[in-house]
Amino acid sequence: MDKSLEKDEYSVMTGSQSNFAGDVYDSLIAVRKGNILGEHKIVENPDGKSWKKFLMGIKKKYRLSWAGRATFTQMDGKWWLVFHGVDKDIRPDGSYGGVIPADTEKYHRNIYAVPVDFYINLKGEVDMKVLM
Repeated sequence: MDKSLEKDEYSVMTGSQSNFAGDVYDSLIAVRKGNILGEHKIVENPDGKSWKKFLMGIKKKYRLSWAGRATFTQMDGKWWLVFHGVDKDIRPDGSYGGVIPADTEKYHRNIYAVPVDFYINLKGEVDMKVLM
């Protein structure tokens, strides 16, 4: 973790974006300096035009979809992003384009955890990267 983050207190929340039944479904984070009460700013892409999608790389690498609803945990001195997702290799002909299938109960969501690192980005804001 960026050493400059250790001098202040931050509140970091997670959320999900888009339709859960598609490949574009992803997790976002929102940060607030200070305590948890008050407005949190959603971390954006460097262009400032869209929310940063934190799971895109990990989903592509491991062929996951429907990945979202993340939370944080700390284990062995590291921060981890824990989320659910569907392994596309289990249902290779499944619905991953955003159309909610009638048989959603057959899309078994697994729990995944990936290490993350927090840092100060070029805009001077708290940001996070997934360590793959």
